[in-house]
Amino acid sequence: MKTIKVFYRLCLFFTSLGAFSTLQAQDVSVLKLGTSTVNNNQWGEILYGVGYVSGSELGMFEPCLGLAGGFEFSSREIVPKISAGATWGLLFTTSLNVSYYPKRSHRIVVTPEIGINMLKVIHVTYGYQLNQASLNEGRRDISKHRISVFLTIPTFIH
Repeated sequence: MKTIKVFYRLCLFFTSLGAFSTLQAQDVSVLKLGTSTVNNNQWGEILYGVGYVSGSELGMFEPCLGLAGGFEFSSREIVPKISAGATWGLLFTTSLNVSYYPKRSHRIVVTPEIGINMLKVIHVTYGYQLNQASLNEGRRDISKHRISVFLTIPTFIH
């Protein structure tokens, strides 16, 4: 429970920073920190990414495109992940994730996600894992649905 409280406080802090920023044509780099729930299992994720904002007169409403790489982890697995994503305006988030599960029969899992964001910092997404397999072979009761909450924190490192 303390982890969730800390996560929400960080969300509020970084949202306040985003409210005062202006975007110009630039490459951006972000640290992506998040949590997901799949099959009643909690996962964490840490990714580092780079993106592009064209910086037209739309300002903060300008679409952003990005690519990130890192890891997802649970108490039983650590999984490498690549994510290509976009934010549209100040509200919509989309991404396509590819994860490699070395301990499972279907090792490469593709997950498209769609969701909402707040000021391009806080994101809540729904994803559907197209070819997920259970860690326990033979189980058929796994869910392919995934709910994620994550922060994209500008790092200002290029």
